[in-house]
Amino acid sequence: MVNRHRRTLTRRVSRNQKAPWFRNHTRTLPTPNQNAKGIYCKSSGNLNGQFKRMAVSARSVELKAPDDDVALCSIALPAEGKSFAVLLAPEEPAGFAPFVVRLDDGSFKTGDYYFVNRSANTVVLKLGGTEVVLEAGNAVKSHPTEPVHNHHYNITMSARSDSGDKTFASTRWPFENKNRSYVIFSTGSNGRAAYRTVDEPVEGAEGKKKR
Repeated sequence: MVNRHRRTLTRRVSRNQKAPWFRNHTRTLPTPNQNAKGIYCKSSGNLNGQFKRMAVSARSVELKAPDDDVALCSIALPAEGKSFAVLLAPEEPAGFAPFVVRLDDGSFKTGDYYFVNRSANTVVLKLGGTEVVLEAGNAVKSHPTEPVHNHHYNITMSARSDSGDKTFASTRWPFENKNRSYVIFSTGSNGRAAYRTVDEPVEGAEGKKKR
């Protein structure tokens, strides 16, 4: 990916495996195999898109700072599903706003993007031949279409206001993408829209996707 700032924290949660980020969880167990039973969430504790699976014992959990008893956010997993990604978007004055993505129903595949708009404005995305209008506070899954010479997609991101759409990012994303990606939009201290991204490698992904 080009011109994409990686400062978003993504966690993936599950059942029967304990993790120190959650209340009443006291230890970390090895990564379960694909046949293990329970509710699993994928976790990335760094900014480089390296993910780890963890488990939770309930569908409602509380995220806490590792060194104190301060709650950072509460996470409610959907009633259906056993594997989720939890995207933690920074929220003022402190803490996170969780966005949960189900991973075991085939709706979020290799080459797909999950967009979260935490900025003050509506964001208009032109993902090759696909246009997405994402209002502030909302989230959506999508993917680019109409690649250029099966090599890349032309991507444009604009902030919508009363005076019209103002482009804040124009780039190319590769046609061959072996990741699922999470993109979060925010408003910077200068009042301008910005975005950050975490890429999740997908095991066994072939990379090239013809939409």
